[in-house]
Amino acid sequence: MQLLNKSSEPVFRERALFNDLVNRCWHLIQYKGSSVNEYENVSYSLSLFSGKGYSSKGIIDRIVGGAKVLFDLKYMQYWEGLSLELIRKTIAVTTATLWTSPEKARPIDQKAITNPVKLESWIENLTYSQSLELCDDNHIQSQVLYGEEVIILDERGNWSYVLVPSQPSSKDERGYPGWIPTVQLSEQVPEQFDSSITVNKHGARMITVNGDTELSLSFQTVLPLMEESQSDYLVWTPHGKSIVQKDDANLRPSKTPYGTGEDLVHEAEQFIGLLYLWGGMSSFGYDCSGFSYNMARAIGCTIPRDAHDQFKGGKVIKDGEWEKGDLLFFAYEQGKGAVHHVGIYYGEGRMIHSPSTGRFIEITPLKGTLYEEELCGVRRYWGNS
Repeated sequence: MQLLNKSSEPVFRERALFNDLVNRCWHLIQYKGSSVNEYENVSYSLSLFSGKGYSSKGIIDRIVGGAKVLFDLKYMQYWEGLSLELIRKTIAVTTATLWTSPEKARPIDQKAITNPVKLESWIENLTYSQSLELCDDNHIQSQVLYGEEVIILDERGNWSYVLVPSQPSSKDERGYPGWIPTVQLSEQVPEQFDSSITVNKHGARMITVNGDTELSLSFQTVLPLMEESQSDYLVWTPHGKSIVQKDDANLRPSKTPYGTGEDLVHEAEQFIGLLYLWGGMSSFGYDCSGFSYNMARAIGCTIPRDAHDQFKGGKVIKDGEWEKGDLLFFAYEQGKGAVHHVGIYYGEGRMIHSPSTGRFIEITPLKGTLYEEELCGVRRYWGNS
């Protein structure tokens, strides 16, 4: 969208306002050395809305989605001392689904938008066509695990529009965007901790110290470590101090060296037979890129959330140089079109992947299949690539 200039009419819808001015205000807040022209244009855009009955602070609060912006409106003389305090919350259910919009949650999805969430029951009760709609009708964007922080951009009724900083995305450089039921969010945010633990299996049991809350956690749930005993970890959670058994989690220092491709494949093997879920980012169900993202995360590597973004990063691997743990990418039009799938190289011409709705995570050969025809590239993220 073009910047408004002094001869432009303010033709903004709600989303257009967000898309244009949020990025400009964010840029001004993050980078103090912006040009006078940028300050002028944003200031003028704000003044147009001020003429509609909004205060300048109210506009910026709305643009940044409720974030507290404290400033002296002096632009050059006016814009000095601009600062931003983001509104952050944490996920308060085992896995929160990131919806495209509040309207996309159907009656059949009720168990996925409650607190506590009933994810296993929700997935089991979906018919094939209802599961396929999640993709074909663009219902779901991603998912977020218990205890992860999100940035609140907007609120509508009982829903919150958020960014997920832990999931890199070309959709927004600050994190993956989408809608989450506000009831699945907590205002409790952890302080800085030196170490954390990572759940190493599906269904790890977490119970609060006072015993009033018990959750079954997803693989790769990360929680700040407070103390440890011989058999347990005491961790911070949105529900308060809680206990996770040491057998169910690994200690994860703040700086973790990457594991190997063999390690990545080993983590992936435990999910053979798990049902595919569009948008899935938990061990209750993965989609193809959610599977590769979380297996990479398990060896200490954060990669982009979506397959087409994963394809743009990593180290390019030539034919004949593939190793276990490399990511294989597939595109329409016999590999020349848009990227639509990703798998993990398993060795000996095979890959392990989460294929599509109605199917299960599997190991499959490439030779003589559609996958062989659609292969468009190989990338390596492990080994500090």
